[in-house]
Amino acid sequence: MTAWLQDHDTDSLLRVGTLNVHTLVGRVCNVIDIAEQHELDILALQEVKIPDNCLLAVAATASSRGWRFIPGDCDTDRAGKPRKGVAWLARWPVAAAVQPPMPDEFKKHDTKARVHFLWAH
Repeated sequence: MTAWLQDHDTDSLLRVGTLNVHTLVGRVCNVIDIAEQHELDILALQEVKIPDNCLLAVAATASSRGWRFIPGDCDTDRAGKPRKGVAWLARWPVAAAVQPPMPDEFKKHDTKARVHFLWAH
């Protein structure tokens, strides 16, 4: 813990982390273990590759550990397999997860960047 954190009430902090996971299928508990080890409240996940038929199982496993699973956008390849998705794991109740329109300056550079907002309460 940094000196700054030692001087403040850490119970009032929202701890957010990010992780490249590739898949959560069969790994949800390991990923939650990492989040809990670092005392995170929200874990943003990228490079998530979860087939649609596994989403409910991932959500149920997360829920059994006291976490909420919030899937985001996920691209698919030509064969329809998931690639390059995003998702979140949160200890907080989540009201919504949305992707606002991409600003024009990003569109003209043909970037694949995306912005997502997660509302927790």
